[in-house]
Amino acid sequence: SISSCHPDVLAGLRAPAAMDISFDGLGEASGRVEVVAGATVQIKVQLRGIRRSLHAGNEVGCELHWACLGEDGGWQAPPMQPSGSRSVDPVASRIECKFDAVLAFPKDQAPQTLVFVVLVHSNGEHWLKAPGGQDFVVRIEELAQLAPPAPAVLAGGAA
Repeated sequence: SISSCHPDVLAGLRAPAAMDISFDGLGEASGRVEVVAGATVQIKVQLRGIRRSLHAGNEVGCELHWACLGEDGGWQAPPMQPSGSRSVDPVASRIECKFDAVLAFPKDQAPQTLVFVVLVHSNGEHWLKAPGGQDFVVRIEELAQLAPPAPAVLAGGAA
């Protein structure tokens, strides 16, 4: 059901929070996923060392191939496409991610769980996955709840 992609429980989340990622069979490659929640929910993905690990030259294209993760464990289309992202089939989307990418959603349309793999274009296509050949799974709600409280905003103004 699409409701698993944008639950109301995201309303009170704090941020930032992050998780480190590593790739199956690519020891030098790594990444980090950061969730920042506020009026919008931003999922920031940073990738490092992929070109070096694949012994690829400078002509490398890299995309996140992503979707929402449904309650049944299957990929689901997001309720809306973030800026820079595009649908590539009935459920999956892609966004360019040579070094990093940001998927930003209105709070009420943010996915609860995001799933992705990395598609590298260099002498053909290379699909990069998590250890064990699994998709990367980012439990946005859980990750944001682990974040420290956001700094308090001081009320300003003239007396």
